Amino acid sequence: MIKTEVERCKKDLIRAILESGEVQRFEKAKELIAGKGEKRRQIDEFRRNCFLMQNSESPIDILDLMDEQMKERLKIRKDSEIAEYLDSELDVCRMLQHICISVIKSVDLEIEGFEDSIEM
Repeated sequence: MIKTEVERCKKDLIRAILESGEVQRFEKAKELIAGKGEKRRQIDEFRRNCFLMQNSESPIDILDLMDEQMKERLKIRKDSEIAEYLDSELDVCRMLQHICISVIKSVDLEIEGFEDSIEM
């Protein structure tokens, strides 16, 4: 019974997320980019570099990547469609992150001894 209720609520949450203004805006931004191969390539390269920077373990690599990333960010964000795509994507990611953090914090997992090691 409880599992069924959680599943129902999960489906409701997914539906609410998909109907949210953030996701609707992101879908429109994706439509603007659809079929524009060069813009898609620029976005993907930018996102890939962000991922590499965030997951790099070498401080030297991080500094180099941050410098390159800032230059690239300024360059590609001059295009309003790319800027809209990246902004709306970030809004969706932040919304999902806030939802996940709220759900996780609602359950006492007794992590007080190492919670400083967990990124939230």
